[in-house]
Amino acid sequence: MNTLEKVETEVRPQFQKNVAYIQEYLYGRGADIGCGSCPLLRPLCDIYGDQSEQPIALEAIKNSLKRKDELNIERVRPKFIISDGLHCLNGEDLFDFIFSSHMLEDLPTIDDMILYLNVWSVSLAKEGRIVLLMPDIEGGRYPKAGEPGSNPSHQIDIGPKLFQEKILPELTTLKLIQIDTIPHTSETFDVVLQRRN
Repeated sequence: MNTLEKVETEVRPQFQKNVAYIQEYLYGRGADIGCGSCPLLRPLCDIYGDQSEQPIALEAIKNSLKRKDELNIERVRPKFIISDGLHCLNGEDLFDFIFSSHMLEDLPTIDDMILYLNVWSVSLAKEGRIVLLMPDIEGGRYPKAGEPGSNPSHQIDIGPKLFQEKILPELTTLKLIQIDTIPHTSETFDVVLQRRN
C-alpha cells in the first residue's frame, strides 16, 4: 500500500525525471487522466481524474496548493473526478493539454486505446496536446503482461513501435510531435500528440 511519503520519496523522483522530457508541452489549462497516487503537480491541472478515490493524490494536490506561492503556481482550483478515463472530460471544456501517465496500457484492447485518445482529442483547445507516459513493455524495458514482475493491471504490451504502427494511423485529428525521447535507462517512453487544426 502506497503512502504519501513513499510516493514522494520513491515514485515521484523517477516520475519527475520522465516528466522533464515532456515538460515543455505542459502549459496552459490541463487535465491529468488516470492520475493514480502520483498526480502531475508542476503544473497543477484543472482536472484530475481516476476510476477510484485517490486520497494520496488529493493530499499531494492540497499540499501543492498550500505552497503555490513558493512553487510560482498560478491560481488553479483543481477538481477531482471519479470516472473511467473515457468520461472524465465532457468535450465542452477545452484544455491546452491532457496528460496521462501509465494508464492506457491498462485498457483491454488497442481499439480501446484508440477510442480514448480520439475522445480526449475532442476536449483539446486549438493546438492542444495529449502528453503520454507509458511503460515500454514491447521494447523489454518492462515485463510483458502476465509475466513475473509485471503490473497486474497491464493488458497491452505497448511500446513506441506498436504505438506508431497500430495506434497513430487511427488518430485522424492528432499529429505526432515526439515519441520515445526518454533515455532507455527508464522503463517509460513518451508520446506527444497535437490537435490538427
